Amino acid sequence: LDEVVRVVNHTIVGYNHSNQSYVFTELQEYTVYEFIVATHTNIGRGHAMTVRNRTDEAVPYAKPTDLNVQILSSSILVATWYEPPFSEQNGVLTQYRITWHGLERETEER
Repeated sequence: LDEVVRVVNHTIVGYNHSNQSYVFTELQEYTVYEFIVATHTNIGRGHAMTVRNRTDEAVPYAKPTDLNVQILSSSILVATWYEPPFSEQNGVLTQYRITWHGLERETEER
């Protein structure tokens, strides 16, 4: 919970004192939220309690960028790329799955 990815401010005012819970919806994936609950009277604000928590991971929004394939020899190629922007990873990237397949060899007409 060290890093706050997005800062979103919302305030719920005038909630009935008999309700001691609230369901938060439409939150961003893998984002740290800070929740502050404060007591209020007609005179003003009293004490507050603060808790931070992170929403769960989700599938990354973005793809790797700048894919580049270099020829090293007649039988070796090297592929390189950059990871998606941190704000669009939606969690900790654990792997890249690389798929490749050979296409037909080009032949010269004689």
